[in-house]
Amino acid sequence: MKKLILATAVAAAFAGQAQAFTAVAVPLTGAGTPNWTAINAAGKTEGYITGSSAATPFLEEALRSECNTSVSPVYKIADSTNSAFVYVCSNAGTNANLTTPYLVMHKRDGGGSINALKNANGTLQFFVNEATAPNVTACQTGAAVVGAISNCTGGTVSLATTGQLADVGFSDVDSAQFSSASNGSVNIAGLTNTSMATEIFGVAVSLNLRNAMQTVAVAAGVLPTGCATGNSVPGALRESEACMPNLTTSQVSTLFANNGFGSWANVAYDNLDGGADLYNGTATANAAEPNGSTVHICARTPGSGTWATLNIKFENAPCNGNNDEAFVTSSVKNTIGQESADGVKVIHSMNGASDVDACLDALNNGVAEGTFTPYPTLAPSPAATGTSNSRYAIAVQGVDRNANLAKNYRFIKVDNVSPSAYNVVNGRWKLWSEMVAVSKGPLPTSPLITDIVTLIKDPLHIANLDALVGTTIAAGTGVNPGATALTGVQSWGQVSGFLGSALGASGPTSYTPSTTGGSATLLNAAFDPSRPVNPYTHATSKGTNLNHCRVPTIPNAADPANNPAEMPAFYGKY
Repeated sequence: MKKLILATAVAAAFAGQAQAFTAVAVPLTGAGTPNWTAINAAGKTEGYITGSSAATPFLEEALRSECNTSVSPVYKIADSTNSAFVYVCSNAGTNANLTTPYLVMHKRDGGGSINALKNANGTLQFFVNEATAPNVTACQTGAAVVGAISNCTGGTVSLATTGQLADVGFSDVDSAQFSSASNGSVNIAGLTNTSMATEIFGVAVSLNLRNAMQTVAVAAGVLPTGCATGNSVPGALRESEACMPNLTTSQVSTLFANNGFGSWANVAYDNLDGGADLYNGTATANAAEPNGSTVHICARTPGSGTWATLNIKFENAPCNGNNDEAFVTSSVKNTIGQESADGVKVIHSMNGASDVDACLDALNNGVAEGTFTPYPTLAPSPAATGTSNSRYAIAVQGVDRNANLAKNYRFIKVDNVSPSAYNVVNGRWKLWSEMVAVSKGPLPTSPLITDIVTLIKDPLHIANLDALVGTTIAAGTGVNPGATALTGVQSWGQVSGFLGSALGASGPTSYTPSTTGGSATLLNAAFDPSRPVNPYTHATSKGTNLNHCRVPTIPNAADPANNPAEMPAFYGKY
């Protein structure tokens, strides 16, 4: 509690500065894009982050907390080819260490978590070349700006030719996991892992597959009738937790495994007769059924923390000493395999989480989307483009992605459990990791990044993200033709997809929840949405020996120095 009281005192001390600070709108060109000449002339505080792409939406929200979005949105400029981004916004003046009119954050996603280790080992990172940022031709305005983030597009944005060390590198899992060949074989000697927060991942499927799963589940009497209203874009009920379709752990493991089956026709989703199977090759059974049953996986390149988390939790790799079940993906953005009669699955290796978004979207729609062009690799394809070329696809993503349902994919349950923060805290959902900051020697220090690191460790800040993230989707429009508006937007869980860490500033000695409710301690894994903390950890002692191959346990709050295991997570079927 002392830490929280101190934070309040510091905030009060900054209040005078915040009142005196006058926010200045980001200057724009005649085309409505950031005027970098004017930004540089007026002054900016700049910082650089590399590593986990799953953490990028979380970091965007932390940056937005320091921006005055009433005068300007946060402008986001991307080198989509390399999954690199640069953001610029108006300084809100809430932090005494940030005195310039504008704040600029660089984030490199391409390659994923392994870049955090490489950065700590002294390997230079390559970020967006700000000299190419003015090349964008348009930025979103008005209703198109979602969550105060304005995406700028057009032109040619590229990486700088000169590398530099990032201020911080984040990894979704501990460094030891990357010594494995399947995760990139990086040198881990001398690296230190500092726990930041819990990241919640989910199993995501293309929208056409989600709809098909709902249809057969309704026919089997597993889901309520309202969960399937044909194959049109779903309404509010269809997006609810009650309507989430399900796969078992065994099915997920087999789908992603190296030697698993590669045809959706082999998924025993139900045992009904009469054409209600998930895939049976006849259009009459399901109007949205694609013209091909091959399993397509929107995967990640080795070095991805998201992919490492999947392999640890569902394939026990590299934890069991060999990686026979873990699919070793391509080291560069690439497609492995081609559709064939024997049902060999097709693996699409993506650089970053935004690439996976595009992969799922493209395979659902049957056309190229963003950074992903699936054709003509999908042989035999009856046409070059169009819905006849759509396919069922599956992936793993952070659950804070696609919060506004703009992309054509959805999250599903595993063993009848949704990937919500509530289920993580209660030991029911296992696909989560402990995001760490990786360090070895001195790194550059930007006051902006120092502030962002402080924010993402604070469960009070994480609780506020839910109010910041989503937008309201009106009924009868866009992705919600139903009768009820969608707010939040994910109606099944905490939108931010993050929890405070048991090893961070939030625990285990400060598990006490807010006074608004809950027990006197979170030792029993009670979930407090006003101060969300994950009481579980993969470590054996406070701050040390973090290893994601261990079954997570709740540490003993009465003995934080030794921190013996108090309660293991139980991932049963519910």
